[in-house]
Amino acid sequence: MKKVISVLIAALLITSIVGCTPKDPQSTTSEKEVKSSESVTADPTFGFEFNKKDFQGKELTIWTWWDVPLKDYQLLFEQETGAKLKFVNIPMENYQERAITAISAATGPDIILPEAFGLTWIAKGVVQPWNDYLDVTKAPFAEKIAKTLVDNFTKDGKVYGVTGGEDPYFIYYNKQLFEDEGQDDPLELWKAGNWTWETFTEINKNMTLDRNTDGVIDVYGFDGYCVRSWVLSNGGLDITMINGKPTYTMDDPRVVKALEFYRTLGIPAWTEDDDPMKRFERQAVAMMGWGSWDMKKYRDLMGENLGVVPFPMGPDCDKTLKFAPGSVGIQPNCLATGAKNPELAAHYLEWDFWERVEPEEEALALAMYGSEEIKDMFKLMKQSANADLTAAFGNTPKLLNELIYWNATDSVASITQGAKQAIQAEIDAALAQ
Repeated sequence: MKKVISVLIAALLITSIVGCTPKDPQSTTSEKEVKSSESVTADPTFGFEFNKKDFQGKELTIWTWWDVPLKDYQLLFEQETGAKLKFVNIPMENYQERAITAISAATGPDIILPEAFGLTWIAKGVVQPWNDYLDVTKAPFAEKIAKTLVDNFTKDGKVYGVTGGEDPYFIYYNKQLFEDEGQDDPLELWKAGNWTWETFTEINKNMTLDRNTDGVIDVYGFDGYCVRSWVLSNGGLDITMINGKPTYTMDDPRVVKALEFYRTLGIPAWTEDDDPMKRFERQAVAMMGWGSWDMKKYRDLMGENLGVVPFPMGPDCDKTLKFAPGSVGIQPNCLATGAKNPELAAHYLEWDFWERVEPEEEALALAMYGSEEIKDMFKLMKQSANADLTAAFGNTPKLLNELIYWNATDSVASITQGAKQAIQAEIDAALAQ
């Protein structure tokens, strides 16, 4: 059982992998260069000024771990600048090792996407700041970057990673079950400013049901892997950047209170054959914490009966926030040290962030989210999301599992304090390598 639980709980810790999974994760098994086509149908009416004189004949190399067929707006960039975009698929299992080796040998890419472990790359000099080439406080970045995420990749005023963010973890819920039980709709509670731990607790209790009165629970109020989302919803963090240094902060009283609250939710035991997703799909769970990568599946399955809402606000969270901060993986665009074309990289990043409408993608997004209102809500949620940094630091995710999350008997205060020395040592060791 412990082995099964370790796999499941890892999902909530290593969101830097799950939360940023590309659309086609099966494409990560081999290295390949993606060729662009000749046809361009995009309309270049975005108010963007292409630099046509400096980049003719140059090539911008971007390392990913999935295939990137060029979209029309990227083909337009090639056409208007005379430069070529070269996306190279490096398998995730050796992405970090390959990248560090190549960059050290001056054979690396221009732009690299290092996920959370980019924090250690800053310390090792593998990536360089963008500041000499772009200004994230101006358009098009100012309104689109996820500031909290970018702050994690900022050191001494230098910005090393730029990202617009990913959809954070949130709560799916079954509208029909709520209607059947006469319960308030969670999204309406959020809109009214009344989506708190207190109201969530009451709903969780009311939606834990023995529908056939046989003494066995048929529907659990809440299920899900997202312990970290509860920590964030109360203003806490597992790792916090303090004076530019990643620091263990799970002994913070806000974190302790969140973990204590999580213990009260009555979440059932998970098994390999029966996890929160399966239970939600068969209507054995009223609310489930999870990510947007499965939203299309649930929208197709449930249609208008699928509800989505942010995590509720904890008592110690900043009340000026509209959303409790959501947990996300992080996929920053970083400029590799020794990049051959840093100016071209900055020009492309500016183009990539420029506001544009891709009708086909907009239609697909609208169908997935269910309404413009929900789509806009997620757009705003990205701006208050916070990155899971644990994956950057060696065995930190494993230690968090073993020392904190698996321990359901000792007091939360004692286990979070007791884990501090070991986990901080793991963080420090990763930075020193």
